[in-house]
Amino acid sequence: MFKRAKVVLPVKKQFMTYLKRGHYEAPLQMLIINDACFAIVPCEVTADLGLEFVKRCKYEYPILVTVSNDYLGYFTPEPEALEELTYEGRGSFFEASRGRILINSILELLGEKENLLKPVDPEKDMGAVEGRVFCEDLEGIHVGLLREYRAPAYGDPPSAPMYGRRIRVDSKGKFFFDKIAPGIVYLYVDREVPGEKRPLLLTWGVPIQVSAGKVSRVEVCVPKELKGRDVEEIDVSEVTYENHSILLKVKLKGKLNDGEVLRAHLYYTKDFFKPHRLCLATPLAVAENTSNSVFVFKEITPGEYVAVAWLDVNDNGRLEPGVDKMSKPVLVTVKE
Repeated sequence: MFKRAKVVLPVKKQFMTYLKRGHYEAPLQMLIINDACFAIVPCEVTADLGLEFVKRCKYEYPILVTVSNDYLGYFTPEPEALEELTYEGRGSFFEASRGRILINSILELLGEKENLLKPVDPEKDMGAVEGRVFCEDLEGIHVGLLREYRAPAYGDPPSAPMYGRRIRVDSKGKFFFDKIAPGIVYLYVDREVPGEKRPLLLTWGVPIQVSAGKVSRVEVCVPKELKGRDVEEIDVSEVTYENHSILLKVKLKGKLNDGEVLRAHLYYTKDFFKPHRLCLATPLAVAENTSNSVFVFKEITPGEYVAVAWLDVNDNGRLEPGVDKMSKPVLVTVKE
């Protein structure tokens, strides 16, 4: 059996002039073969939204066929589209309700109207983040939120985030983000520097637990000046393994000033190169620092590891690529 219909999608205000309309009609098709249901849709559907269709479809084999007959960008669950913290959440010409409208249109085409997705109430179903940045100099300070534990990426214009949301703090360092979906989000702080194409990243990965209908509060301290001004390069020059210990020899180009010390962390290779960099917050091992040139990881079992030597430029105790000065990651294979 074959069915088809039109799904009517509301266009975001900033794109109405480009699309020359306030609503857009897109084709929706359905092919049913025995106990399989093929829903043919004109967009990319994220896994979370696709599962909403799978849970509600009465057929044993519900299948989404995406990017068919048109290309309308990413369709996500409504909370993700409302908060606009992910690339997919922001990646469409259409309003945040687009994902809900799509899934409900599919179910209605199937005659399943009793289990439709309900609209999101931002006041009850979403949360907010309120906070303050403490710094001796607040000039140019901005804060941003991301859904993943990773450094921000900047687009065009230079200070525009590729994903997530970013705002300038007020004269007291205060800020507020509304319409944030429940779960953990991660805060970053940067400073716009006159004459520079990209902001100076001061910290990232500050976790904030968001709950529906509540305001989560956070305070962040960042130094006026970062350490390591005279450190040009950190290089792991030699790696050896003996007596269940990994030894790193590190060369430093430049010099350490008073109060500056190098550190070394060890991670599993399979964790270190994931886009979600949560492993950086909890290293597998922290090396004993016998000097600023020799580091030892003890009681290391066979496996694939990554070692990094680094300088904590903002004194927060966390390795933050893009903020801290660090060596290139060194792959270390430990065999029996």
